[in-house]
Amino acid sequence: GYYVIELAFTGESCVHMLLSLAADSSSRDVPMLIHHAATLLVMLAALRAGFVRVGAAVLFIHDATDLPIDATRLCQSLGWTRSLYASVLATLASWAALRLYAFPRYVVASALLDTTHYLEVFDFVGLKVISVAYTLYVLPLLFLVAL
Repeated sequence: GYYVIELAFTGESCVHMLLSLAADSSSRDVPMLIHHAATLLVMLAALRAGFVRVGAAVLFIHDATDLPIDATRLCQSLGWTRSLYASVLATLASWAALRLYAFPRYVVASALLDTTHYLEVFDFVGLKVISVAYTLYVLPLLFLVAL
């Protein structure tokens, strides 16, 4: 349930940003559109390949770091200066701990190192198909690390 709801939300975000870019080509949504498209690709590849645990970990990390970002936007809109400072610190801490450390250390490393058993599980489709599928699965993860 959670995975499918998040998949729909990420897809809707991509569509919304595409529409805003179509309406205003000078929009600053291009980096976020690329980020959401890469996230959507990772989620779909994880779902298709049976790597739902990795996809759910990506979602959890993104959701956990989005909470302080939303709190920062809310505090800024309401003019709550002290709360704004606290939410900015929480945003920096969550990004450092989750997106800059935990994501590459646990999620990407697991996708790179702990999936070799799938060569045996999916040997009936052939090494070329597995190689292409694995590349399409891992490259967006690496791209998300770079963003």
